[in-house]
Amino acid sequence: MLALLQGLAGAVMVYLASPHQRWCAVAWPPAARWSGLAVWLLSLVPWWQAMRPLAAVFACCAWSMLLFGALPAVGAWCQVRKTRGTPERRPAMDGTKSR
Repeated sequence: MLALLQGLAGAVMVYLASPHQRWCAVAWPPAARWSGLAVWLLSLVPWWQAMRPLAAVFACCAWSMLLFGALPAVGAWCQVRKTRGTPERRPAMDGTKSR
């Protein structure tokens, strides 16, 4: 469980420090990217203790691929949900085209 949480924390820190992230209005400073990378690499230690070395590296890489693929998708989904309810994006109810 510790390995999963450390990997998640590291991936979130790396994602939030990227300039094109969609979770915050402003990206985190570049130092957060390096800190996230360190946390992510340290998550390999609990993996290594729980299983054999090759399996630990594979599990860490698989978890990382899942996270680094899912975090941008979650950000895009949240942004779509925010803009869906705004009046300029809502379809007109009287049959006319909206702006």
